[in-house]
Formats: sequence, C-alpha cells, structure tokens
Amino acid sequence: MRRTYMLDRLWDFFAESCQAFFFPLVCAYYAIGGSLFLSCASSDAAGLEKIGDTLLIPFQYVFCGQMATPTDQGEWVFTQRFDYTNAFWVKTGASAIALPISVVLGGAVKGLACLSSECRARMAAKTAFYFDSNVHVPPERYQAWGVQIEEAKPFISQGHLRRPGDEQNLSIEKKALGEIGALLTKAGIPWWIDCGTCLGAYRYGGVIPWDEDID
Repeated sequence: MRRTYMLDRLWDFFAESCQAFFFPLVCAYYAIGGSLFLSCASSDAAGLEKIGDTLLIPFQYVFCGQMATPTDQGEWVFTQRFDYTNAFWVKTGASAIALPISVVLGGAVKGLACLSSECRARMAAKTAFYFDSNVHVPPERYQAWGVQIEEAKPFISQGHLRRPGDEQNLSIEKKALGEIGALLTKAGIPWWIDCGTCLGAYRYGGVIPWDEDID
C-alpha cells in the first residue's frame, strides 16, 4: 500500500510538473508562430522582404510557416509553405540548429524592409485579411474539395418516444445551434449535425435524453 501511495504521489508530481512546463511552452509556440511578420512569407515579395523571408526559412519550417499569395479579387490565399513528408527529421534538426540565427538575421532584414511603404502596405493588407472575421469561401471551392452543396431536404424522424421533460435536455445548446446554423447558412457555409446529435434527430426529432453536448 505504501509503495502504491508513493508511486501515485510521484506520478502526480510528474504530471503537474509537465503541465507547468509544457503549457507555457505550447502557448509560446502558438504565440510566436501566429506572428505573420515572422511566420508568413509573401509570394510577391521583393528586395529586402524576400531576402528576409529566405533567411527566416529555418524558423518558418519549425513553426509551420505559410505562403501568402494575393489574388486578382484583392484577397489573399494562405498555403503551407513547406512539404513535411520528405526528410522531416533531417530538415527539422537542421532548422532547429539554425533557428536562433534565422530569427535574428531574418527578423532584422524583414524589419528593414518594412521601412518601405510598399512592404508596410502589403503586410497591413495581408494581416487584415488573415484576421478578418468574414468568411471568404466560394461554393466552387467546396465542390473542388468534393463537398456537394445542395438545398436541405425535409427530414422525418422515426418518432421514438421519450420520457416527459426529456425534450428540455440541452435546451440552451439547441437554441445556440439554431442561431449558429442560421449564421452559417447565411454565409454560405455547409454544416450538418453529427454523431449523437444526428442519432437523436433520427430517433426523436431532438437530442438523445442522456446526451451531454451538441455535435
């Protein structure tokens, strides 16, 4: 018993130590990687900006860098800059070694590039589009992904019986689902219910009595 207790205490200490160390590490990773200045290159960059993006390649490889490409419609298309399926560990190791120099030199050169009004305007436009809350996904792009978009068809459930009051389960969540669904439909974004919520709609025309969330 005493040995088991000691092992439990050691495991708790290990788990709590991992949380204290890795949670801030993960937050820092996403905070740094979310900086478009460092982690995103522009396909139309030139001069110092292009040199800066080249010097930042090791950093961007480690932090899943993106390539931003402008379109004729004034929008930006963000794609993954690197292929991680080929020689991943070799490239990751080399990038990790070069990362400190990459950040210092690449960041400095790209910072100098931002002294140009053209570079600042491109960075501002790219950032504004990236963080824009409006959705810009045309229907033909969904079709290219194999998602068939069509009008929803009337659905008749199986009409299984539930206990009185079960229909009130997840009433707040169901209201939220209706509002979210209306917004997605208005924006032209395909959506559907899934898993337990889909099963509840099929059986009862509502949620499963013992369900705890909306899918």
